Amino acid sequence: MPFQRDRYKTKVRLTNLFVMRHLGYSLADYIELCHWKEDLNLCLNLIHDTLTEQNKTYLKFKLKGLTHLRDRRTSEEYALDLILGWIIEDAMRDIFNDILHLNANLHSADRNREFLLKPVASSDFIIIHNDQEWYVEIISDYTGFWHNYSVVHLRDDKFLNLKAEGGILLGIDFRNSRFLILRVNNIESNRVRQIKEHRPYGRKPAYEMSLKASDFYQIENFPNILLEEGITRRLERTVS
Repeated sequence: MPFQRDRYKTKVRLTNLFVMRHLGYSLADYIELCHWKEDLNLCLNLIHDTLTEQNKTYLKFKLKGLTHLRDRRTSEEYALDLILGWIIEDAMRDIFNDILHLNANLHSADRNREFLLKPVASSDFIIIHNDQEWYVEIISDYTGFWHNYSVVHLRDDKFLNLKAEGGILLGIDFRNSRFLILRVNNIESNRVRQIKEHRPYGRKPAYEMSLKASDFYQIENFPNILLEEGITRRLERTVS
């Protein structure tokens, strides 16, 4: 029985458009190329909404201890969110390395692309630039929330880790074809507030950062804009 509600079908469609536009692959072809540790057929079945009963049993077993991260999502929805996140992270790694000619390496706890029983919060990438290491966290918005409300949220552990690392937040707004770049340590204190019980995160703690128009860039010609106006310029500013 299909599990994808309309919003998940939209996520899959928009992620497919992003990967096709910037790397020239469909989601299925790209997943095969990435050689993940997780079972290929399971990942494809999640994308295509064709899970078998065996797939569902496996997901419930692997994800049963992660109710604090699943929030109100089913095991299948949470697994699909993980898969889409891996796709975006891997696509960004390839854009960083193959198109922007940076030295970017996956850094997240699930970088081997396997569902973890006990995931640990860590940044998605380490980019080596001017002999320094920079941590980058990738986030996605499929609904236009950032644009509509001019705020972005991170779980408290993600925010605190990124702040301790002096890292960069790179967000992709699929709905409005924009992306944002934030250097967490450079955000003015009056733009950040702690939320002790954030309802979308199952009433768990989060941080909210207000957004300005200058934080956003249009996604057309994404790699070139990222190179000229985004990551490398932000890195060079911090080095100088």
